[in-house]
Amino acid sequence: MDGTVTHLICGIRYLYSFMEERSIDVYTKDVGNRFRACEHELYLTKYCRSRNLRALFLLNLLLENKPYKAKLTYAEYSMYGDIGEAATSFILYLDITVRVTPGTLTTYKRSLSAFSSAMKLRQVKLTELKKSDILAYVASTKNAKPYILVQLRAFLLYLFEEGKTSENFSEMFNGIRSYRREKLPSYYAKEDILKLEASVNRESAMGKRDYAMIMLASRLGLRSSDIRSLQFSSIDWDNNLIKLKQNKTKNDITLPLLVEVGEAIIDYITNGRPQSKLKVFSYPLIIHIVKSRVQHLLQL
Repeated sequence: MDGTVTHLICGIRYLYSFMEERSIDVYTKDVGNRFRACEHELYLTKYCRSRNLRALFLLNLLLENKPYKAKLTYAEYSMYGDIGEAATSFILYLDITVRVTPGTLTTYKRSLSAFSSAMKLRQVKLTELKKSDILAYVASTKNAKPYILVQLRAFLLYLFEEGKTSENFSEMFNGIRSYRREKLPSYYAKEDILKLEASVNRESAMGKRDYAMIMLASRLGLRSSDIRSLQFSSIDWDNNLIKLKQNKTKNDITLPLLVEVGEAIIDYITNGRPQSKLKVFSYPLIIHIVKSRVQHLLQL
């Protein structure tokens, strides 16, 4: 709970600075919308934007005398003026005709909400839209230019093709591309995996833990969520199997408990894991595990 309070206070501080710079004394929903429209000028990370959105969500609930909900499941992006109306039609076109992904749709909503708000503050109507208005907005976006221009260019082209503007303003941004980070490889070579496993310092308790987790991922292909929620009861030592329900798919799976994986888990439990009050990790049960592994090794 303390973390949530700190999280919200940080967002409110950003809002306070915004209001102080503009000599605004009273918070309203319109002030919150103006703050969101100008967020790009602050060069905030995605985390900071999410934090500020939660702070505004809290303040808006207080204005309506409603209880605060700790989890915000979605964001709403308002469109302003006749440019906002055109943006809403464009978003609907992307959703129904182009059928873009929900994530892409949210990106367009965020960008066009900021653009329509900026044009409303400049008192620019759709029929009066000029290159200078668009360039003034672009100049205010600072480091976010490559990302915003992709959505803005598509919207401006839509306006021209639909006859809403007499000039094709999208041509100003031809050749603009958003930067894409290099994607992680979908798989690693065997040599790379062996190097990764060998790089773990297994002398420390943390190293024993990390090694066991890496082995579960590299040898059995378990997701991180499944490794984190793995329980002792999931391991059938007598039959050398791991049985669990996957967190992502909710499917039940059964995997072979490979010798090297089982030994890594045993090493962590016996020599690295802190003492626990849970009965499943009692000393007699650990002895049973070790004996079952030894018997299995003798059978190989």
